Amino acid sequence: MIKILSRFLEFYKLYKFADVPLIHFFRKSRSLASLKILHGVKRINEDFAVIIDVGANQGQFSIASNFFFPKARIFAFEPSRKAFEQLLDNTKDKRNIEVFQLGLGEKVGKVSFFENEYSLASSPLEMSNYQKSKIPETSNAFITEIDMDTLDNFSKKHVNSLNGKLLLKLDVQGYEKNVLDGAKSFLNKVDYLLFETSFVELYKEELLFAEMHCFLTSKGFDLVQPLAIFESFDLEILQMDVIYKNSNRVLNKHGEIL
Repeated sequence: MIKILSRFLEFYKLYKFADVPLIHFFRKSRSLASLKILHGVKRINEDFAVIIDVGANQGQFSIASNFFFPKARIFAFEPSRKAFEQLLDNTKDKRNIEVFQLGLGEKVGKVSFFENEYSLASSPLEMSNYQKSKIPETSNAFITEIDMDTLDNFSKKHVNSLNGKLLLKLDVQGYEKNVLDGAKSFLNKVDYLLFETSFVELYKEELLFAEMHCFLTSKGFDLVQPLAIFESFDLEILQMDVIYKNSNRVLNKHGEIL
């Protein structure tokens, strides 16, 4: 009952304060969490020309991005075959969303992947016992293999499609630093970085918030604000979604870096 009331309150606030039309809540892959986060992003910056959705799952964030930033070109990456098939179906009528069945990380080639029955928890990293105890629905996973590339390679192949203000979103279950290690050049193109970060080890070898913050500030990114938190059933704050701004990026009115 508490969970139902909480979701209804989120629904009401998004409808009341974010001007999300009722029809949007009944579309495929609707996500109250993505709508809430992107409402926060919209308040920070008026528009984006390009949005990169790494860890797109079934398209929840990409579809919500298409609502808040209808002029943006969106590139969505999802390595899981089952989730990708749903992503492809959910975005087939969105001409500005391009999808790739691909994982992004620090290297190129085939890598092991822990595919979870709860698809949002799938990751190249093995889940910790701590997460299994805190979030039991994520306990079942099997090892498969996925194709992986780097954001630097993607940037080279799509260099003419990445002009203007760019938002990079990462939701890769502890693998965020690995994705950024494969984006040494690409980071220079990123205006804002949005990602999910943990305060406790939910995946083995993941970097926690303090380490990620130090890494990003060393690259010229400044913390703007948290956008959402994720709590366990016993009210321990496990993760939050945060957004950083690249202090090195200054664009003119044509979207060209100064």
